[in-house]
Amino acid sequence: MVFMAAIVYKWLIIVSALFMSVGRQEPVFSSREAAAQPQKAAHPFYVSVTEIQYNEKSRSLEIAVKAFTDDLETALRKTFQTPTDLLSVKDRDLAARRLTEYISSHLAIRINNKPVSLKFLGYEQEREAIWSYLEAEQAPEPGNIEIVNSILYDSFDQQIHLVHVMVNRKRKSAKLAYPADRLRFDF
Repeated sequence: MVFMAAIVYKWLIIVSALFMSVGRQEPVFSSREAAAQPQKAAHPFYVSVTEIQYNEKSRSLEIAVKAFTDDLETALRKTFQTPTDLLSVKDRDLAARRLTEYISSHLAIRINNKPVSLKFLGYEQEREAIWSYLEAEQAPEPGNIEIVNSILYDSFDQQIHLVHVMVNRKRKSAKLAYPADRLRFDF
């Protein structure tokens, strides 16, 4: 899964560098500085990546969601009516609670037509993005996986989700673009 994440991340960085350098006239700000700036588009596109892998040994579904830090902070500010700094060490527990609540209300997964409970494991920063990690324990082997993903839709109507699912070494991928929020993969 780490190798797959590295490939997706490199692709995302290359595409973002191309888009961000074309015609850019305003300065680039850190996420903290961006929060203090008037609402401007921080980048010309809004993309997140959701990777889901079924772990046969532990019978669990491992989920990783990657989104731009400033986009997540914008969504959290809108949801909780107060700024959330995902990069601050002193506010990490509060940020984790808010991120858990936010993702839980915007991401749902069903395996074989039955909902699974997602446990938030934590998050980490990777350059200008945040990886959030979740797990569904004691998950049955998927014959099908249904995903509802509306992360960041409440803040950005240009949001796109790239979704990759791996079950028994079979990888399937799809793209969701606002307002579409549902996918189904059959294995």
